[in-house]
Amino acid sequence: MSFSMYMFTMKIRGLITIFACVALMFGGCSRNSDVRIDGHFAGHAEKIVRLEQTLPGSRTTVDSATLDRRGNFRMTVRLPDGQPTFYTLHFDNDAIPLLLSAGERVTLHSIGDVTYNYTVEGSPESERLRELSTLLSDGVRTINDLRAAIMRSEGNEQLQQAYFDFVRETQRVMREHIAFIISRPSSLSSLHALYQRLPGQQWLFNSDNDIIYYRMVADSTEKYWPQSPYVVALRAEIDAIDNRHGLLSMISERLAGEGDRFPDLYLPDIYGNRHRLSDLTGHVVLLDFWLSSLPASALNNAEMRTLYDEFGARGFEIYQVSLDRSRAEWVLAVQDKRLPWTTVGDMQGVDGQAARLYNVSRIPANFLLDRQGNIVARDIFGDQLAAEIRKLL
Repeated sequence: MSFSMYMFTMKIRGLITIFACVALMFGGCSRNSDVRIDGHFAGHAEKIVRLEQTLPGSRTTVDSATLDRRGNFRMTVRLPDGQPTFYTLHFDNDAIPLLLSAGERVTLHSIGDVTYNYTVEGSPESERLRELSTLLSDGVRTINDLRAAIMRSEGNEQLQQAYFDFVRETQRVMREHIAFIISRPSSLSSLHALYQRLPGQQWLFNSDNDIIYYRMVADSTEKYWPQSPYVVALRAEIDAIDNRHGLLSMISERLAGEGDRFPDLYLPDIYGNRHRLSDLTGHVVLLDFWLSSLPASALNNAEMRTLYDEFGARGFEIYQVSLDRSRAEWVLAVQDKRLPWTTVGDMQGVDGQAARLYNVSRIPANFLLDRQGNIVARDIFGDQLAAEIRKLL
């Protein structure tokens, strides 16, 4: 073979190799974006499991399978754009959170109660979500017991102790979640930790100071996953919080000033009868915001009842606004505690007219109005509130 023919042959072989690599790359890209899930749920035969994909603003069922006689199943899912993606595997009333990355081969095992007794292999981020679920579920069980203890409490002293235990357990759960985030802020599983919630409460991270954890996760994950829809959505939420805080701080300054008139409210009680806040002008009025399922509100109601018993006959009134969304829970709480003051609500939660007018960002919250209807104090409780009411009366 001549040298020229040799070179020509080598070029052809090179082109064939290049085209083969390109074909493998494009064909393999889709295959490498696939994730296979093998599961074994012992004791559960011929039942359906459903895989739900979670993207910002949407949840979509992407696959389902029926367990065979031995409780085995297999699924294959293709990740959108090859990005790590959150999923939830639903089985009966159980749910397993997953964070899947391209090319993973995931194995799930469970015996009995799937949610609390499962293991996951082949997906490190899904394993972290399992750890997070364990942290939360352990806390939820304890907190539910403490909530029941609060509802059974008789007398202020017993109620205060039960509420103290509740707050201490809530703070413990939050500290564990903070430690989880700080241990690996660049992990998308840490982003998932930001959006956990306890029963009857808002998100675990919901105060103004918690924005630091949102920023920590956003800054860290953005380095590795700048195009991730979760990171993009988190960054947009941080920007929205910053803008909202700027606006709400201006509203708060206007509402907090001594001598400011209150924005009037006209809301229905549990029987549908509407009451105006302005009808109470001439009294010293405590405008109180509460949530019937929140233990802190139960303690606050007990303290307000003491104030009402002491000052009600001297011109003190309470106009209490519920931020519940469930009418049934609100009505039961009002009737169970036999609240003697005006209690109203529109069942719109924090999106309702009253919460927006008064810039209520946490519960319980209150405003104290003098006999002329001027706002003289806000968010004061206990002995401080009692002292202010005495001065106004």
